[in-house]
Amino acid sequence: ALSDGRAFIMESAAGDVHAGLSIADVSNPVTPAILGRVELFFTPTDCSIRGNRAYVVGSNVLATIDISNPAAPILLNSVLSNGGLHAIDTRYRQAFIAEDVRGLTVFHLPHELADFNQSGAVSVQDIFDFLTAYFAADPQADINWDAGVSVQDIFDYLSLYFGGC
Repeated sequence: ALSDGRAFIMESAAGDVHAGLSIADVSNPVTPAILGRVELFFTPTDCSIRGNRAYVVGSNVLATIDISNPAAPILLNSVLSNGGLHAIDTRYRQAFIAEDVRGLTVFHLPHELADFNQSGAVSVQDIFDFLTAYFAADPQADINWDAGVSVQDIFDYLSLYFGGC
């Protein structure tokens, strides 16, 4: 994956080297440089970058990695699946994953939902931005994806917000 002049390189285990995700600065293609690396307990097959997060899939794992400091990426969490995970794309605050068993699986990204204005941090400004979108009947305020903006979206957003702070 490429994002903001950085390449995210998925590596399988080889010899004494564990599988992992390396981050390289490729803003100058003549002198690419490895910035950092995080070891993974599975072999990654694809990744998608959204803000300060890398979402990595492989084997039967979806992992979330904090890449806010590219020199020291941190594995935040991982979720196991019943089937093999092969590809991922993160758009619209969701993760779309190609999976063996179910075909296409969609996960909501709670941190992304709470960070309504996509600033990279959850703050009070997100509540104001959400409410502005809500009162303007902006489809982005449809937090529960029920094809309409309703009062339930306010409760759902605030639950995500207070869960993400």
